[in-house]
Amino acid sequence: MIRLIYGAKGSGKTGKIVGEANSRAVETDSVVFLTDTWRYRFDIKHEIRLINVMDYDIQTELGLTGFIRGVLASNNDIHLVYIDGASRMVCKDIGAMEEFYDELDKIARKRKVEFVLTVSIEELPAFMDRFEKEKA
Repeated sequence: MIRLIYGAKGSGKTGKIVGEANSRAVETDSVVFLTDTWRYRFDIKHEIRLINVMDYDIQTELGLTGFIRGVLASNNDIHLVYIDGASRMVCKDIGAMEEFYDELDKIARKRKVEFVLTVSIEELPAFMDRFEKEKA
């Protein structure tokens, strides 16, 4: 399953998923939080695996999905992954990321993993209609 938390930049999306990740880490094992900064390292509970993808020189959508597959392969107990700003990570416009979301959806279905992503945009592109959405 893919769930999107969307809204304008500065609308509280990251704070929302940090809080949710901390709450859900109590009820489920092996929560992963992918971001492109160390800014939240003191806000996220130590039970959550915080990964700054910029430390791994990821620059493309293919690189990011490959990295996600590797993280999941390293631990079969991961059932919940938060991704804060995938478009920032790969320096690509959200509207041009349909392939990335298709691949992420395949991974979610195959591995039975829930992905929660922040998306900095006011109106979501049509290809995102199939995902669960929540406005920040």
